[in-house]
Amino acid sequence: YAVDHWEDMTNTGSTMPTTFTVAAYYANDMSLYAIYDFGLSSTSWGLDEDGNYVSQKANAIATVKDYDMAYGTIEVDVIWKSSVITSGLGVIFNADIPADASGLEGGEYYYTHMNPTNGGMQLAYVNNSYTSLNIVALDANKTGFAEKLTAAKETNGVLETHYKIEYAPGLVTWYVDGSPVMSVKTETVSKGVGTGFRTTSAGVMFKNLTVTPTHYQVNFNTMGGLEVDPGRVACGETFDELPVPEYPGYEFIGWY
Repeated sequence: YAVDHWEDMTNTGSTMPTTFTVAAYYANDMSLYAIYDFGLSSTSWGLDEDGNYVSQKANAIATVKDYDMAYGTIEVDVIWKSSVITSGLGVIFNADIPADASGLEGGEYYYTHMNPTNGGMQLAYVNNSYTSLNIVALDANKTGFAEKLTAAKETNGVLETHYKIEYAPGLVTWYVDGSPVMSVKTETVSKGVGTGFRTTSAGVMFKNLTVTPTHYQVNFNTMGGLEVDPGRVACGETFDELPVPEYPGYEFIGWY
């Protein structure tokens, strides 16, 4: 395939070569590869035959598509073998993922961190490298989880724990197996809405994920104007007052 004309699509006026040659590729056989989208932002997770999310390697982290939540409730069952050595597992929520990021790289989010090696529990606001931006709360144990963990280790059994996270404006409440672990007032608010999972080991399962939003997030594209922070509105209600963005040299007409 030879090209003898190059149209300057960028209108830069720069000089382009009049001709160039590209190499031809020939093959006797052609192979097609199927691509499956199972709703996770990372290949470090997979789906089992029952549709449960299972970590495939260490430091598995991903958001789940179509489970966005500005404020609301997340519930999920976490299952792992007590013989699996993992120093952390939990639910990610309100993940703020930059448009040019790969997965959660460069993002920030809330993380309900459970450490099965010692029964410790922590609610943190972190980034992808787990650099803590703000430890919201730290609690060794307020439930019977430590006893449950000890019993499972003695029998090399399977451990199943139910997570429930309620995220309301200025307040996060985390329940484990129906008991409140912590309820924390916080001024730290992520701009994101992503929900996902994180674990340090392979073989950890998350199933029966339920996300019930109480608020939606409204993002504003200023079309070149100064950035405007996202707003949040309760389900079924209207946005009270829209922001007025600034764009030097232009007059703002309205949103569409």
